[in-house]
Amino acid sequence: SHSIALHCVSKGMAFTAAYGDGSKPAAPADELGDADGASAALRAAGFKIVRLPQNMIFVGQVNAANQPHGHGYLYFSNGDLHEGDFAAGRMEGPGILVTQSGSEIVGSFAQNKRVGAFRVVDASGTIWLEKYDETGKRTVRKKEKTKVANPAFKAGESAADVPEFLEEPVPADVAPRKCWNCNGLSRERNNHAWACRMHKGRWSEDLTYRGNGPRPGVWSCCGREIKDEPGCAFQGHNYM
Repeated sequence: SHSIALHCVSKGMAFTAAYGDGSKPAAPADELGDADGASAALRAAGFKIVRLPQNMIFVGQVNAANQPHGHGYLYFSNGDLHEGDFAAGRMEGPGILVTQSGSEIVGSFAQNKRVGAFRVVDASGTIWLEKYDETGKRTVRKKEKTKVANPAFKAGESAADVPEFLEEPVPADVAPRKCWNCNGLSRERNNHAWACRMHKGRWSEDLTYRGNGPRPGVWSCCGREIKDEPGCAFQGHNYM
């Protein structure tokens, strides 16, 4: 059920609930250019910011080798965000994956794979119950259903002839909203003070370039020279 699925991650997500409203004091800018106060709460919890291959960034607890280890947030280059538990650099334990396209995937991960029962709310709000085997292969996908009274059932009749209850899909969840800053889709319950990753500066191109291919350029906020480089600062989503 909805309550069971969320309960499995509620303890691990308590940090977001406690610190993610943006009410903590501001802190000096860090290597990501974050000067909006979000980093203060992250540092207070012992979190670090680590750049990973493939333009990914991890914000959270790490081990001696600077690998994700403990609780944290993994920002993928495509805009997806995973919040949950990690061990030796891999997703390990309860987690919530919110995709750029607006899906919310809740369950438990093992060695970066989905294992066991998952509850998925897709971008349309349809709720799915999925199961994965130990290899991460999906074995079950069905809509979440609830029991409702059968109007055709009459007291005293045999349930074998006319069932007292029917099953029907649960009502659709709320639709995700689009963020002005990162253009991602998400729901308010997944928003917090560092849910959005964006550039606070502008992309400036070398207008004198006459070579082949796109013009080289630089982000004014962080000095990165890749246009598709994911954002260098964190803040809450600013919904349209």
